[in-house]
Amino acid sequence: GATSGAGGNIKIQNTGTGGISVASTLTANNRGAFMGGTIQLLANGATPGQITLNYAAADTWSTNNVGTTGNGGTITVSGSTITRNATAGALTITANGPSGVGGTGNAGTITFTATGATADILLNTGTTSLNTRGGLTGGNGNDITLTAGRTMNLSTASFNASPTAGNGNGGSVSITGSITASGALTLGSTLNTSGSVTGNAGNISIINNSTGAITLSTAADLTASAGSTSGAGGAILIRNLGTGGISLGSTLTATNRGASAGGSITVDANGATPGTVTLNYNVAGGDTWSVNNTGTTGTAGTISVTGGTITRAATAQTLTITANGPTAAGGNGNAGTISFTANGAAND
Repeated sequence: GATSGAGGNIKIQNTGTGGISVASTLTANNRGAFMGGTIQLLANGATPGQITLNYAAADTWSTNNVGTTGNGGTITVSGSTITRNATAGALTITANGPSGVGGTGNAGTITFTATGATADILLNTGTTSLNTRGGLTGGNGNDITLTAGRTMNLSTASFNASPTAGNGNGGSVSITGSITASGALTLGSTLNTSGSVTGNAGNISIINNSTGAITLSTAADLTASAGSTSGAGGAILIRNLGTGGISLGSTLTATNRGASAGGSITVDANGATPGTVTLNYNVAGGDTWSVNNTGTTGTAGTISVTGGTITRAATAQTLTITANGPTAAGGNGNAGTISFTANGAAND
């Protein structure tokens, strides 16, 4: 209602094999300290069907809290493959905390699941923005989870699980491909799980188990940093348990501030047969990885890179990797650690 009330439940389900094609605005907002709304797209019968997000023009899904207190709702999408149409427009998906004046409260959650040996998540046309942000003046971000049986192509999708403003912790973003069969995992836009003001960062997890590579393009900036005055850094994990290796061209930032725990960046292609880690940085002016402590006290974080071979691309630009102690004026504290380990037959 206009002053208060729970959000409703929008449920679109096909228990057969025909799947779902959706081109509608979907809105199930709550207001105040009442139950958050839900949006469910379920093509999850005995043989799951495909879900097509068929948006030719800009549109929205929303389970936001539009009041001043309480939490956001939930969005769940489940089918054999989840894909955008070829001429897709911008789709903004939000489960944010209270957006009213002075709003304080936590975000809801967003979950996409593609199940089966040929199950893909393909958000690679148009733009798709997934957001689980805290309230207008305070509150925590919440979790965004994507899981695919095979290929995960997120080249035009972005993710934001950070607070909107005020004190708040970041939520987590978890992206897992090749649960059932080998497929590539591609990211091409921003992921943000940072805290706000005194908040801790959430974690970013990108995992594949495949002969296909994990590829993070130059546009795939990953940020899991503490708030502006204090807080722990998040953990950025990029792991391929198969032989496909990892190709990185993205900025990676997991800074802490003050005496809170340092962040971490872990790049791991060290499966049973280790794959190659390629540092594919070709942007003029260079790029950075950082687990610095940006406060005045405390210790920085850790960076670990492991694979069969670790190499730079032939056309590479400057890459600066830092785990420095407190960098603010008057900073006094210890640096973190950086380790590179090549475990393949050539050990390069």
